Amino acid sequence: MDVLFVHFRLPFYSIAKKSFQVRSSLLLPPPSALKGALAKGLALLLGSNKEKIDYLARDLIAEINSKLIDVMAVSASSPTPLVRNYFLLKRLRTLEPERGKKRSEAEEEEAEEGEGSEKTDAMRREYIFSHEIYAIYMFKNLTEEEKLRYKKAAMLIDNLGDTESLVSVVNVDFVKLEKINALVEFYTPIDKLSSELSKKISVWKKIILENMQINPDYEEEKQKKRKQKEITFYMPIEEKRVEKHVYYEINPTIETSFGIRVYDKVLGIWIPESCLRS
Repeated sequence: MDVLFVHFRLPFYSIAKKSFQVRSSLLLPPPSALKGALAKGLALLLGSNKEKIDYLARDLIAEINSKLIDVMAVSASSPTPLVRNYFLLKRLRTLEPERGKKRSEAEEEEAEEGEGSEKTDAMRREYIFSHEIYAIYMFKNLTEEEKLRYKKAAMLIDNLGDTESLVSVVNVDFVKLEKINALVEFYTPIDKLSSELSKKISVWKKIILENMQINPDYEEEKQKKRKQKEITFYMPIEEKRVEKHVYYEINPTIETSFGIRVYDKVLGIWIPESCLRS
């Protein structure tokens, strides 16, 4: 097994949940965003002659999934506190014609002169402020050539999720998986941990769960109204308060027998049982 570790630095990000006008954000980038970011890196690295970007994205995501030990074997954590905040986004639509209607020459001139009525679109959206994000991709045994390709692709990642969620890559490397007792510090499918959580009834009261997509949507699929399946993940995160201020920190409680060593610290990770049996 080869674990690709990526260390991101960023000011903020927003991975919006499905809603209308008011959008809250997931606390951590979901597997779909992490896969999409790596696929974009591969696209920039390898190039393509495909006519539609959706076809390229679909092929690259399929390649990534085929190399992972499990389609859910992509995860994230945050070594620094997470803070939620909301902003009112405003988008000017003055030059955007009504759907299905062409502008007359007079209307075009009026718009160019700025004398027409202003059309706007406003949305209150949540952003997560975090200085750093750790991401891991658990691959099957890769060749040295494949390792080099994925490392280079990860170095080209410039955003997570939406285009305004800009990130810079601090470090990319394949890290060694160690058999060691540790606490899970990356989000994990809740059904894989239910037996462990049942032993700690009091922990359930503090558990934060997020429903997240495993693979990204494509425009073609959106038009056909195909909805990607969402999986419920256990977030090893605790909500904390200082006076009137609320923030979130990684607070692992579930034990695991596997971990990765990052910056002289062992971070526990979940390994699919199917991989342990193979």
